[in-house]
Amino acid sequence: MPYTYIGKMIDGKKVLVFLLRNDVQYVAQVNDVLDGTYRIEKISGDDVVMTYMPMNAQQTLALTRNGAASGASGFPAVGGVAAAPKLPGMPPRQNFMPFAK
Repeated sequence: MPYTYIGKMIDGKKVLVFLLRNDVQYVAQVNDVLDGTYRIEKISGDDVVMTYMPMNAQQTLALTRNGAASGASGFPAVGGVAAAPKLPGMPPRQNFMPFAK
């Protein structure tokens, strides 16, 4: 699995996960496609199920960060929601790479 879990945000019924790959941050929800190869199938309290589309193979990414409990991002909350971290030297508007559906 090329992605690392860095956080999760729940806004009503919408669940977003923040992922990291090669120093690029992504924000994704169910049915999003990352890098044209991984489709988000399911986001639960404990993991994210993705399909590696070239091989139609499902993979699971555990929602933990540095041993933190599931769902705990380790980042300060902003308005009751975990804030996404900022990578050093990146302008705020470029923190997350756009994703395709």
